[in-house]
Amino acid sequence: MPGVSHLLDRFRPAGVPGPVASVGAPADRRRDAAAELAPIFEVLTAAVQEADRIRADAHASADRCRAAADRSAGEIVARAREAAPRERAAAAALEREATARELAALATAADERAREVRRAAEARRPALVREILDEVRMVVAAACGLPVDRVPAVGSRR
Repeated sequence: MPGVSHLLDRFRPAGVPGPVASVGAPADRRRDAAAELAPIFEVLTAAVQEADRIRADAHASADRCRAAADRSAGEIVARAREAAPRERAAAAALEREATARELAALATAADERAREVRRAAEARRPALVREILDEVRMVVAAACGLPVDRVPAVGSRR
């Protein structure tokens, strides 16, 4: 049940202070506020509907964009899978070429080292042969019971 002050509130805005004016009707602030705010709410309702429409359009646009991106990604993956064997073959060919060049360089280096070893062996051979022959002379001398200087050197004419 409304209180007394609520009932009195209906009559307070009836007039303004000052000289007596024509008789006023009691004011209903709630009805006045509703009537005053109705156009604003109508505009806001339209704005809310517009925002909902924009939001729905944005979701639809995002869905289309995602679908296009999914299709594009699928096409890229398909092309990559299709190109993968060719790319692997090309990479393997490059690797084989690099390996062949490396092997050729190693073979060239090995050939050069072998020539160096042969040259060194040729240079050392006469001294080694003399050393071996001197060793053989000592063994023969010992086996025959002769002094080493009595055993003729190989290749000498006595």
